[in-house]
Amino acid sequence: MDKTDNYILNVDYKAISHAEKYIESLFRQWSINEIYLGNIVTSFSNLIHLLLEHQRDGEIDITAQLKNEEFSFKFAGVAVPILKLFLKEHLLQDVLDNTTQSVFLIQKVADEISVEGENLILKFNIGALPEAFLNNRKQSLENYHQNTPQKTLND
Repeated sequence: MDKTDNYILNVDYKAISHAEKYIESLFRQWSINEIYLGNIVTSFSNLIHLLLEHQRDGEIDITAQLKNEEFSFKFAGVAVPILKLFLKEHLLQDVLDNTTQSVFLIQKVADEISVEGENLILKFNIGALPEAFLNNRKQSLENYHQNTPQKTLND
């Protein structure tokens, strides 16, 4: 089932707190596994840093969409200089200041980033659990079986 939500974020000193509450409410409403929460909050907080640094106060229109195990956010109202930052793939050696660090982090935690017109779109694949999570779960199960006495049924 496809789901869509619209939100207007005031870009000010409280923006990160408001964005976190908004994201958490979407996770609850749409029953999304919270394992993905960190990447999305990291993206939002770094984008808000860019907005405060280069665009100042204002509003950003956010359209959140859940479709086919992909969680996407379309940000409308982002200044062109910020959008241009996302047209290049930044590498670790490109990180020279807070601006490139924020772009680099967003590019590393989002599964896909695109600029369409005056919109920045961040996409997150929520259909596959990260390998580290799966390995941790597997190890936990193995530890449980090794440390749990096995009962034998006698015929």
